[in-house]
Amino acid sequence: MCTLLLNELVQSTFGWPAVDLIDARASLGIMESDTLAELRPHLRSALERLAGQGNLAGIWADLAATMVTMTPVEPSKGQKRAPRTALADLRTRLEVAREGLVPGMTCHQAKGREWDRVGVRLEEADAAALRRGLDPTDEAHRALYVALTRTRHLSLAV
Repeated sequence: MCTLLLNELVQSTFGWPAVDLIDARASLGIMESDTLAELRPHLRSALERLAGQGNLAGIWADLAATMVTMTPVEPSKGQKRAPRTALADLRTRLEVAREGLVPGMTCHQAKGREWDRVGVRLEEADAAALRRGLDPTDEAHRALYVALTRTRHLSLAV
């Protein structure tokens, strides 16, 4: 359910689905797109309550009750407990102006997309490989190439 909340934020901010949305839908038995569309107002409401400093356990309990009525999966006792850390992290993200959010992803997730500026976390081995030149037969070098070619204007080492 946390992934569905994150998906709602990512979808409304960046216009693409969260990375693990397919897995979350499968875990919850949400096979029809219509069901996800019907859940969206409830997910938006939960995000608004999170942004408004509502009680985390109450927000989670209400969302879990909605999921029980709208999906074929009955949550286990463990799933009914509020994932307070994840919800608190999501609340922190909601405190940032949405235009200030930056997508963070692996180079594989970024493949095929481009941005004006891209920050790439380089390990010392990556920097050394760049100084020597990338080997197209090395999988790590190919991944580094993908990461560095997602930018239109500026790549930054972070």
